[in-house]
Amino acid sequence: MNENMIEADSFDFYDRITSGPVFVFFYHYLDRLSRMMEQLVDEIVDEYADQVCFIAVDVEQSPDLAAEYEIGSVPAVLLLLDGQPEQLIEGINPQDVYTGALDDLL
Repeated sequence: MNENMIEADSFDFYDRITSGPVFVFFYHYLDRLSRMMEQLVDEIVDEYADQVCFIAVDVEQSPDLAAEYEIGSVPAVLLLLDGQPEQLIEGINPQDVYTGALDDLL
């Protein structure tokens, strides 16, 4: 994972999403698609690190967060603004799907 990506779990997640735009990457460390998407997410983090908070959540370690935000499959990206869900994008998509959604959020 990118050094600008914060690993969070159920204990510290809510403290990290209270203000501004947040990109949450829900994954499972053994999932092949999640691992494939890491490189794409790393590129997005590099591009937006100064504007967006990036958080990674392993659904196995934090199933309650996955359930709360209705994450049906991984990988998934949840965009939040000031702690409120704005958009959920499930599966692997082209990079411009994520960057376009971030641009709309900003």
